[in-house]
Amino acid sequence: MSTIHEQRIQELKERYSLICTALSEIEKTLAVTVEPLDKLRYTTQIAEKKQQKFECERELRELGIELSTPILPKQAVITEPYKGLSAFTDKDAAIFFGREKYIEDLVNKLVNKQRFIAVLGASGSGKSSLVKAGLIVKLQQAQVQGKTWRIVQMRPTREPLYELQNRWRDVFPQKLKIESAEVLHQSITQIVKQDALLLVIDQFEETFTECQNEDKRLEFFSVLLGALQGENALASGFITPTGTFENVRTS
Repeated sequence: MSTIHEQRIQELKERYSLICTALSEIEKTLAVTVEPLDKLRYTTQIAEKKQQKFECERELRELGIELSTPILPKQAVITEPYKGLSAFTDKDAAIFFGREKYIEDLVNKLVNKQRFIAVLGASGSGKSSLVKAGLIVKLQQAQVQGKTWRIVQMRPTREPLYELQNRWRDVFPQKLKIESAEVLHQSITQIVKQDALLLVIDQFEETFTECQNEDKRLEFFSVLLGALQGENALASGFITPTGTFENVRTS
């Protein structure tokens, strides 16, 4: 083995040792950190260090050096805590921080039996993330009101009633043709005898921007409003329109 190779191996070993030490210290710090923003910062640093560790291991292996510490797989997936403009979902709950107060506010609205809740805010402010990675996960992890929560999620698209029917079947595998509020209400009545039921409509402005047929739009609204009426009804319906679409605010 040439002197150059030996020097490179020594450099990599020293770098690897420093990376492992730094990674261990950051992980210890994260374990006792409470502040959400600090948690996010340390989580990002951990991801960066793990990537550096993986690259160092790979180069050492190419030089014929096997390390005693566990090696990350070649296709190692590093969790990225920043989603850019993409919404957080229930799968991202572990890295979703800083919205605890808003989540509790939404849960309290459910506890107080507020049937219709609109989550409003500027485009990209995190409305969908708040509901999907915050509220929904909270309801799934704890029996709010002492009940199991059944949650139907949808986007209106061009055919909102058809989409509602399909997403309903994803959660309740039964042949239900939702043609009216009465039909939907019959299904709800059976469900809420034991469980609480929540309908989340993301990107609600699509009922105006995507659905160009006014009759279909009004039919969809009629079904939703009917489903929210009476004792046996949806526990609540959530909509998350973009804050830039004023028709949603005034409809």
